[in-house]
Amino acid sequence: MTSSNLPLAILRKSINKHIKVWLKDGTIIEGLVLSVDEVMNIMIVDAKEVNDKGDVLRKWGTILLRGSNVLMIQVAE
Repeated sequence: MTSSNLPLAILRKSINKHIKVWLKDGTIIEGLVLSVDEVMNIMIVDAKEVNDKGDVLRKWGTILLRGSNVLMIQVAE
């Protein structure tokens, strides 16, 4: 495995785990990873938009995040 594939490999291992995703526009989304594709588009279930403190702003349900809009991802252990 090359280092360029490392983030995608980690994201694929996060299927059925909770993640927090920071988008380029400043939005923070939390939820359970359902699937991921080769360009890091992420399908999330039970998605919630949260603020910096973790307070829920909106409940979105099932969403698809476009990989090109993702700034940072944190996988819950």
